[in-house]
Amino acid sequence: MAQGAGITREWSLATAHTDSSIVTVGASERAIVMFFQATLGEEADGNCSCRAGFGTTALPAVANDDLAGVLGVFFSHAAIPPGGGEVAANAGAVVSEGGPGQHIRITHSLVVNSFLRVVMTYRIITVDAGT
Repeated sequence: MAQGAGITREWSLATAHTDSSIVTVGASERAIVMFFQATLGEEADGNCSCRAGFGTTALPAVANDDLAGVLGVFFSHAAIPPGGGEVAANAGAVVSEGGPGQHIRITHSLVVNSFLRVVMTYRIITVDAGT
């Protein structure tokens, strides 16, 4: 597939993941997210937390009551209920863009008796040496 073309992928995740890379990029590439959706199967025995964003080795950590916030996280939900979900989208435009070499990563809690379904549209671009 040509660089810069939009790619849509789907994942069905049942075990917990911490800072797992779902899209990797090279040191001279950037990932651009145009759409991200996370839904939890209605059979689940409880809620599921989910965060997604950019990081070379991990997602940025966030602390409670930290007004400075963190950069690089484009999706965060503390408790997706069974049968529910959330979307990060911007009418076909860019939702978020990672820095050079920053992979798209996901962290989510254990899903019991179901799955977390993630759908994402993204593209990979090559970074000019001066950027």
